[in-house]
Amino acid sequence: MKVIESKSYIKDIKKIKDKKTKKQLYQKLKKIIENPKRAKYLRNIMKLKQSERIGKFRLIYEWNQKEDILYLLRFRKRGEVYK
Repeated sequence: MKVIESKSYIKDIKKIKDKKTKKQLYQKLKKIIENPKRAKYLRNIMKLKQSERIGKFRLIYEWNQKEDILYLLRFRKRGEVYK
């Protein structure tokens, strides 16, 4: 599986200073790569995107099943990520 990080995702990660949160993120990414269908699908304008909870944060990603590509889109606090 190919993993592509968006510019927004990279900016979000650089803002996170807590090592524990980053460690939890990378552990969750391993699980997502093993089974990308595991998370819930979002509705409305974020249709076809999926969300994973990591502490107070949410990881938003999209999985292209045909090409087997995982797009990492955002990683922010719950109140900010869906705006």
